[in-house]
Amino acid sequence: CYIEGVRIELDPSLLPILQNQTFAKNNGLFIRLGEVSIEYNTNFRLIMSTKLSNPHFSPSVCNQTTIVNFSSSRDGVEEQLLADIVSKERPELEQSRDKSILSMANDQHLLEELQGKILSLLEESTGMILDNEPLVTTLLQSQKTSSIIASRFKDAQEMDAKITFAREEFRPVAKRSTTLYFVLVNLNQLSHMYYYSFENFKYLHTKFIDISKAQSHAQRI
Repeated sequence: CYIEGVRIELDPSLLPILQNQTFAKNNGLFIRLGEVSIEYNTNFRLIMSTKLSNPHFSPSVCNQTTIVNFSSSRDGVEEQLLADIVSKERPELEQSRDKSILSMANDQHLLEELQGKILSLLEESTGMILDNEPLVTTLLQSQKTSSIIASRFKDAQEMDAKITFAREEFRPVAKRSTTLYFVLVNLNQLSHMYYYSFENFKYLHTKFIDISKAQSHAQRI
């Protein structure tokens, strides 16, 4: 069950669920909600979310629930804005970076598959290992593939280092944009009317990059 937009004070009718006030009846497990007793499923999970940017829940709520903070950290916001900036200013860099990350992930998955296949063949093997032709073939293939992947991984790391260095040219812009975002976020402490979502900010951020009249990277930064 999912409840969206909860406030600081939770609805009292939720207390039996939060406090797990179940009882046995007719060989079943029940819970009382208001004036009604309903059968309780042990697999039931209650998920609640709030739109409040910095909620301060009471100690009792904290004890009865597991609170997960999904708010964006400063470093996380900066990295996302940096990726947006580079995608606009140097799209080939961001595309190369994405391809490099995907390639390394695929290679890692391939190695894990080979290792799993080898372990499976070893478990099924009987007698002398050298007489097990499928196992020997797989081991030789794994050795060859590992060498190829190691070479590709080294190349990918070198490429990633170059891309990271090139992306750092735009880091100052991302830092300034991040500062601006958190200034806007904190305006809601003055009034709840001042609320800016990160998605809205990213949209405006991208639009301002598009309408910038400066031509060179140095001028735009």
